[in-house]
Amino acid sequence: MPLIEVNTTKSRYSPYQKKQHIQSGASNRLQDVQHQLLPPIIEPWRLALLAVDANPARCHSCGHPSPENKKAIPRENQYAFPRPDIIATLNTEQKVHSYLISWLRLRGPLFARLTIPECLPPNLYHQEWRTVLGMGFLRGDPASGTVAEKRRTEVHKMMDGFMEELPLRTDNAATSAFWRGKNYEALRQEECQEILWELAEVNFRCEFKALHRRAIGPNVQNLPIMRCFPDGDHLPGQLDIGAANYGLADPLWLR
Repeated sequence: MPLIEVNTTKSRYSPYQKKQHIQSGASNRLQDVQHQLLPPIIEPWRLALLAVDANPARCHSCGHPSPENKKAIPRENQYAFPRPDIIATLNTEQKVHSYLISWLRLRGPLFARLTIPECLPPNLYHQEWRTVLGMGFLRGDPASGTVAEKRRTEVHKMMDGFMEELPLRTDNAATSAFWRGKNYEALRQEECQEILWELAEVNFRCEFKALHRRAIGPNVQNLPIMRCFPDGDHLPGQLDIGAANYGLADPLWLR
């Protein structure tokens, strides 16, 4: 039974996160949403998602933990990096370009901090990452008392000690960023796809490791799970885009 394919720029998508519910046919099943900037889900993972029961009554809440929301996922299990659908599903090309530039500026510092555990910034919720990436697009501060202003204040507080090192305070329309040594303004669509492929791959590996740790439990010797990937020993930012179809993504992944 194949997943339903939906082509829309407004659908939320992640290569490793639970998808939206299918509106007709089998309820509580997951949905493979397509987008020109997003990489396809690797086939073994896609087939696994098909079997997931996405009944909201069985799932953790996406909101913040609180006495009234005890099923919420705690911050330490949130996102170390933004989900790529934040960028791909924006409603204007201007925002897409600005958010991509914001991510390219964050990319180096955040990847580098993974090598210094004591300096890791906190994981952020999905909407908080949206706020961080949008800072370069929002020229000036949001109106006082608005949800955007409150969220931005919360993000600055959580990232205290890190935000001053992350260059997101300037107007993204005034300056540029670089992808693999090439000015953003000169990038082709295929190269923008590469940016989101890398981001999706890094997020996928984070999720894959988290699921593995949850499955084996605390008293079982950890296995070198990253050997499932052709360059599993590499740090984020060192991934070989040319190896995108190897490892778990290989159609003959058992070989």
